[in-house]
Amino acid sequence: NGGYIEDIVVLGYATENTVTIHGGTFVGNVYGGYSGCSNVYHVGEVRASGNEVIISGGMFNTHSSRIVGGYAVEATGNRVTISGGTFYNDVYGGYSYEAGSNAGASGNMVTVSKGNFVGKTYGGYAKRSDASGNSVVITGGTFGGFDVVNNGCCDSIYGGYSQNGAANGNKVVITGGTFNIRDTRMNFYESGRTEGFFG
Repeated sequence: NGGYIEDIVVLGYATENTVTIHGGTFVGNVYGGYSGCSNVYHVGEVRASGNEVIISGGMFNTHSSRIVGGYAVEATGNRVTISGGTFYNDVYGGYSYEAGSNAGASGNMVTVSKGNFVGKTYGGYAKRSDASGNSVVITGGTFGGFDVVNNGCCDSIYGGYSQNGAANGNKVVITGGTFNIRDTRMNFYESGRTEGFFG
């Protein structure tokens, strides 16, 4: 993890941290910046902003783990940049895990130029708030296919995903790559409303 703060009650900031990975085998989570709170009644800002994970190679071989640029109540302007590797886990530019002061995932990005992907990819993910202005930009790579390690199949690419809020102004930009996936969406609402369907 680049920057890590946990069990915050009032304020917590993980800002402008970077994790760089060139190779290896990984079974756990990777966070560029992590600002977490097990107490849902925190009263102040819990923010991850301007963090980045940069990956040029490696094997990430479990669905139960994730790669996240920035993880907090407010996840803003975080990035994951991938130019190689094999990914069975999910990838998030930014992840907002709870409601609260300034909660949401906004302006986060995942950029992919090369690699093999079986898990889901999210520009921004909001569990109990809104996802806005997030993006996934793909210029190369292979997405989809059967996961012989975890007995599953690649699922989706989302510019922005909100589990219990709105998803607006997110985008997926694809200019290259090979795809065998279920769907690609710019905005996704778990309640059933979908906008900006691509592919």
